[in-house]
Amino acid sequence: MRSKSYDEGIEINSSQTINTYGEEYLWVLFRKESYSYSVTPLANHEISPKMRSKMVDWMIEVISVYNFLNDTFFLAVYLLDKYLSMTTLSLVDKDIHLIGIICMYMASKEEEVWPFNLWNMKVAIGHGLFDASTMKRKELEIIETLNWKLIMVTPMQFIEYIDTLLRNSFKSWLYSHCIENVRLMALQYCKLALIN
Repeated sequence: MRSKSYDEGIEINSSQTINTYGEEYLWVLFRKESYSYSVTPLANHEISPKMRSKMVDWMIEVISVYNFLNDTFFLAVYLLDKYLSMTTLSLVDKDIHLIGIICMYMASKEEEVWPFNLWNMKVAIGHGLFDASTMKRKELEIIETLNWKLIMVTPMQFIEYIDTLLRNSFKSWLYSHCIENVRLMALQYCKLALIN
């Protein structure tokens, strides 16, 4: 019996998948990551790197306040950068606020059991700056620009892969004291790297 490929339905974010498929899982992550976005998402826009950095920092704050998953943050930043890389529109600094809000909204719908609702996004997070119809139009525009490809490999999935392998290898105090600290430092590094 042959093993499943990504296209046949390997769940990308599961420790059971890691245990079952091992190295194949890692290669699925690398293949999916290769479909990534440009490393210079701001190249065709008049959005300053400082403004993007502020947006990513604000996304960390919002997602932390709502106690959402780290994967929600990473997916939101991915959607933001991929949209900026792929859109044919010429965007400016003031456009990034709405785009960031919608990317967090979309990411929460994918990753969270209790995602943001449109009212939260409009009132609590968007401070009433955007009406619901504008937000819905922007969400559809982002989805269409990304060709409905909204799932990606996050840094957390690589960390979880390594974490699971190490957890299965070290059933002692070494894992609990050292490996957990490495995982937390890697997570912080990933967040800081996205800000810059």
